[in-house]
Amino acid sequence: MSPKFGFVDYRLLLMAHPLMKKFRPDIKRFRDTASDFVLDKNMRFAELDEKISSATLQLSRLETKMKPLIKSGGEKARTAYSLFWKKRTYLEREIELLKKTRAETNIDGNYISGRTSENTLNPVADHIVKTVQDIVEDLRQKHELVAVIDISCLEDPPRLSQDQFNPPGNKHWEIWSGSNISFSEISGWLNSMDDSFFSKSFPQFKLSPFRAGMLDLREEGVRLLLEITSP
Repeated sequence: MSPKFGFVDYRLLLMAHPLMKKFRPDIKRFRDTASDFVLDKNMRFAELDEKISSATLQLSRLETKMKPLIKSGGEKARTAYSLFWKKRTYLEREIELLKKTRAETNIDGNYISGRTSENTLNPVADHIVKTVQDIVEDLRQKHELVAVIDISCLEDPPRLSQDQFNPPGNKHWEIWSGSNISFSEISGWLNSMDDSFFSKSFPQFKLSPFRAGMLDLREEGVRLLLEITSP
């Protein structure tokens, strides 16, 4: 019986998106987007116009390259058309984002001393999220799954109270002997044991629900995203 559910890790997909390379943690903005600093409007216009022209030309070349292949028919043509449509959708969104950036740059008062407002991050985040959502939906349809689940939320938060390489003393003797031991002590001991032994000895099972009949789509999802977003 084939799996009915699959799983991805949204963190991997987000990190693989090209726009994430443009994020500057120091100023919490994305380079070459509406959120970036604006110190010289004319220079920014020239940069954006060049990027819009380049993306538009890339889209035109993609269409020219794909047309003969699509017309050839057969399974190869269907695969080529599917990839073409995904890449075209991504490029169209990229061009739209660049045009929005240009329009935002032209609005005086939209920034203070070159710093843009936090609202300018919204179109960038929207573009990234839509790309990831498209990838997940494509995987779901390809494998005929009921749903694809994001497992990043299943990972335990970092535990800073206990060194995972030095777990506390063995508590099971205290439990069996009926000693007065608190729930927090038991939980801390079990968590440390899990971190120290299970995930170190059997890393292939950590965060892997495949044993419950789910299809691991993490690597395939990242490959597809890189294929779609590459020039």
